[in-house]
Order: sequence, then C-alpha cells, then structure tokens
Amino acid sequence: MRSQAGHEEDVRSLVERIVAKINPGARVLLREPGRRSMTETTRLALVQDGQILPFDVSDGDWRRSESPVGRERLARRLGAALGLQPPDQLVAPPRD
Repeated sequence: MRSQAGHEEDVRSLVERIVAKINPGARVLLREPGRRSMTETTRLALVQDGQILPFDVSDGDWRRSESPVGRERLARRLGAALGLQPPDQLVAPPRD
C-alpha cells in the first residue's frame, strides 16, 4: 500500500497538470496553510493572482480520475474553482 505522503503527491501532481492547462499562472500547494488534513481527502490550495483557493480531492475522485470521464469531471471542478465558468458550461477537458 502506498504511503499517505506518496498518495498526496500523486494527487497534487495530477491536479497541477490539469491546472497548468487551464491557467498556466496558477500554482498548486499540497495543503492550504492553516487547514488540518482529513482522512480520505487530499486538501490542496490553488494559488491564482495572489489569492489562495481551497480545493479538496476525495479518494473517490482520485479513483475516478483514472478514467477520461473522471479526469474531465475533475478538470471541470478545477475550472470552476479557478473562476472560469460553472462546471456545466466548460466544453472540453484538458487533453492528457
């Protein structure tokens, strides 16, 4: 079984790749400063234009991201978190 730190880094890496395609200027931190960790959830912080936006990825979201549909859903959530458009109005996921 993978260590918790390795799992969190894998989640952060995937989110970072998607965010780079949505907004190359945004950054991803492993945890938002001041937030406690939670079991079965990886807590991230999206940094955009000096603003820190909390973003959580559940273990279920992580498992679903193995499929193209799951990655698209995650990309839509990230786009909405970054203030682009509501998730149902995003037309295409980032291509891997």
